[in-house]
Amino acid sequence: MPKIILSYIFPCLLVIANFIVPEASAQIRQQYTGSNIILIGFETPEGIIDFQSEHLQVRYNKLTERLECRLPVNSLYPLHDSIPEDMAYEVLFGSKYPEMVFWIETPEAVQSEPSFTEEPVPTTVTIEFQGTPNQKKVPVVFASEEGYIILSTTFDMRMSHFRATVPAQYAPLLSGRLLIKIRNARWINNPE
Repeated sequence: MPKIILSYIFPCLLVIANFIVPEASAQIRQQYTGSNIILIGFETPEGIIDFQSEHLQVRYNKLTERLECRLPVNSLYPLHDSIPEDMAYEVLFGSKYPEMVFWIETPEAVQSEPSFTEEPVPTTVTIEFQGTPNQKKVPVVFASEEGYIILSTTFDMRMSHFRATVPAQYAPLLSGRLLIKIRNARWINNPE
């Protein structure tokens, strides 16, 4: 009997919470922009093995006041035919960690007025990799124009900083360093 009562009360509480906390409710409904390009390079002794995705999802999270970028790991594909197609998925343990997430601090001036930073701005980025978050300063170029904010950045990260593991078959091949490049990712600047 108590389970039945709870099954009716819980949905009612959710509806009430949406009226009491409209900001949180609006944030949940805020859409991501898609079709943003990200490249991830795996360093090897012979060079870089590159993967790309056009499915980087981007939004400005008003609650945290940071740019939120989510990459579905299964959307990465190799840029050369000689690279195993599922290598990135396996190396990044996509079955256990289906997303890589980046939170990027965004200068207030970029959010409030049209502008362009010719020089990269040192920006704090929090990276969640294999379930472990880590912060680092990275150079980011911001631009804003008529309702959109655009960012580009290139930085590297070491898997050891995240206590990340590499599948045994790839361990001898990879150095543990990843190169991340986000090109002209955009999101809708809705200052309401």
